[in-house]
Amino acid sequence: MILAVFAVVAETVEKAEELATAFDLWLLFIESDSPPPYYPSAETARKRGFSASEQEKVDRNRQRMLIGTAKQVKEQIEDLAERFEADEITIIPNISGAANRMNTLRLLASVFDLSGK
Repeated sequence: MILAVFAVVAETVEKAEELATAFDLWLLFIESDSPPPYYPSAETARKRGFSASEQEKVDRNRQRMLIGTAKQVKEQIEDLAERFEADEITIIPNISGAANRMNTLRLLASVFDLSGK
């Protein structure tokens, strides 16, 4: 079985949460009647905020995400793999900025010892 998960990984929990906030807003945009004209930045999401009903959707969507440091997300991935008896996990780093996406993958590769050496 293969699982696919949204992963937001950074050097600190605070940075990962900041990146996840932009993803929260993007998910709200794509779940609305009008698709997003752009992928929002963390700053845009922070300035905009969420209404009470939007926050409920954010809370539900957060159940589809793995957020934290590489070590924390590795533990979450291993837990999911065990619970669902998954043979493979696909990581979807759908966060703003190519550098942030690459950093998520680099951090996870490092903690899983997948450096390719």
